[in-house]
Amino acid sequence: MRKCFVLLMLMFFTTLSGKVFAQEQPKVEDLLKQIKQLKSELAEIEDRVSATERHTVTDKVSLGIDFRTQAISAHYKDLRGLPEWASSMMQLWAFNRLAIDGTKIGGNPIPSGSSSYTFNPTFLQKYGATLQPMFPAMVSLGFVNGGAFLDMNGNSTFDATADLPVLGNNSLGNPHFSGTFGATDLAKYQGMFKSIAPQKYDSNNDIMFTNRLRVNLDSKVSDNLSFSGRLAMYKTWADASGVKFYNGNMNTMNMDGNDVSVPTDDLLKVERAYFVYKNRWGKVDWHLSFGRRPATDGPPLELKANSEVGGSPLAHIINWQFDGASWGFELEELTGIPGASFKLCYGVGFESGVGNSYSLTSQNNVKDVHMLGFIAKLYDNKNTKVAVNYAHAFDITDGFTGTVIMPFTINALDIDGNGVFDEYYLNPNWGGYVSRMQPTANIGSMDMVNVLYQSKVKDINYFVSLALSNTNPDGRSMNPMMQFMGQDALLNDNGEQKSRTGYSVWAGIKAPVTVTKGQLGLEYNHGSKYWLNFTGAEDNVVGSKIAVRGDVYEVYYIQPITGKNFFLTLGAQLYDYDYTNSGSPLGAPKKISDVNALDSLMPVADKINVYYASLTYRF
Repeated sequence: MRKCFVLLMLMFFTTLSGKVFAQEQPKVEDLLKQIKQLKSELAEIEDRVSATERHTVTDKVSLGIDFRTQAISAHYKDLRGLPEWASSMMQLWAFNRLAIDGTKIGGNPIPSGSSSYTFNPTFLQKYGATLQPMFPAMVSLGFVNGGAFLDMNGNSTFDATADLPVLGNNSLGNPHFSGTFGATDLAKYQGMFKSIAPQKYDSNNDIMFTNRLRVNLDSKVSDNLSFSGRLAMYKTWADASGVKFYNGNMNTMNMDGNDVSVPTDDLLKVERAYFVYKNRWGKVDWHLSFGRRPATDGPPLELKANSEVGGSPLAHIINWQFDGASWGFELEELTGIPGASFKLCYGVGFESGVGNSYSLTSQNNVKDVHMLGFIAKLYDNKNTKVAVNYAHAFDITDGFTGTVIMPFTINALDIDGNGVFDEYYLNPNWGGYVSRMQPTANIGSMDMVNVLYQSKVKDINYFVSLALSNTNPDGRSMNPMMQFMGQDALLNDNGEQKSRTGYSVWAGIKAPVTVTKGQLGLEYNHGSKYWLNFTGAEDNVVGSKIAVRGDVYEVYYIQPITGKNFFLTLGAQLYDYDYTNSGSPLGAPKKISDVNALDSLMPVADKINVYYASLTYRF
């Protein structure tokens, strides 16, 4: 349109010039003056047309950009994990090379007819001195046949320096520590690992960088109808693989609930997309909304984020991406209470009928996961806010659909179809292959409630948040790995079905620093032994701090460079865990000081120091 207009004006100018030259030759100075005036008029018209075009476009869709580059230094203190010999044993066991047929290495079973299997000689040569004190316990558990040995020097007499122990057989008639074992052997293996003390060690990631890009989309059709969305990319520098090795932490799982909320790949994905329809009943304004919900970065996270409120649910109990709907009511005019509102929320946490191995089969006994709750603002005068968030999760599953790389796998077979595994098969993940994980069972229900008080005194912001969780188990995970680890029920081990209640406290303050025109913030949160929430999408590389069963201390400083459009953030966090499996619904939490090797088949964190610095551009 703009080009056509300019072309018409040029044609007009050419025609006009021809007429002028045909009639009377003007002075050169007058002609140049006319040309300059025409250029000025054309520029003014072009500016008006451009403004109109821009206004037309932005009336349809408005864009916002939020880009952050962050540097992180994470230091893990006193991690618990398998000792070196046990880790080596686990690796050989997974590759079915821990139990070796002694006759193939020149051994002779004594007495004749006893098992010929023994521990891998190379393994024994390196770790025999460590294992020696454990042999009496192995004999009592049946792992080692105390009345037999493998004669290696041919003198038919036991020689402790040369001869090898003989392994006993498991419930399937196979030698212990072979790749196949039975259901009744689980307790023996768990008992063996429980008797092993874990190794303590430190692990440091001195520096890592991340890029996070968010593209905010807003479109308003009318006063009654609008659309909001957000495209996002979040990645670690030099890593765009998208799928991580599982380390026991939920943020290493790539799944619907934390997609682009933890670093994955460099793809721009749809994080949010929902419409809002508004109307009015008498004195009550109401809205209805469906889509991919704004369920992350809710209050009070906006203080540290140096932004407006980023999501609807209170971040203390829900910081998790999901699809669903809401039906909200503005009640201030009706009640006379400033900011009073009430919103019903619904979401789906798992869909069992599509894309899973048991979909459309008669064996599909796994139900969908539904969540229902409400968010109520009891008072909000823009200076002080009191809000309540309640949520009930129906038919919680033992996990979520996603992808991950497991260090090893355990498969199982239910031979008689009675819903209980009869045989287990331990296998290595030969080449670091990506596994598609899916829930195997519904394990119970859960309630969460959160009360947030948030206020401001002059320029000092502060908040106090209290939350409770209560779980009601009703089922056992059919994931063979979780059964092997004993963590197969809702906050319970080995199928136990006890209800658990937990609590969490979170408080923070942010105050201006007059000299630098910056802001200094302090936060503290504590979670009890059985505290459980849905905050796996929290923006913390080492894991959600609000899910911690223990204490987290944080200090941060925000320095504006160009107001809120460009600013620097410096911060430090100290994670001090009291119990294991923070944020996970599976398994009974164990006190960190009491952790054994079974509890630490995946690394168990005790303390983590995190230091971060970021530059954020927002417009």
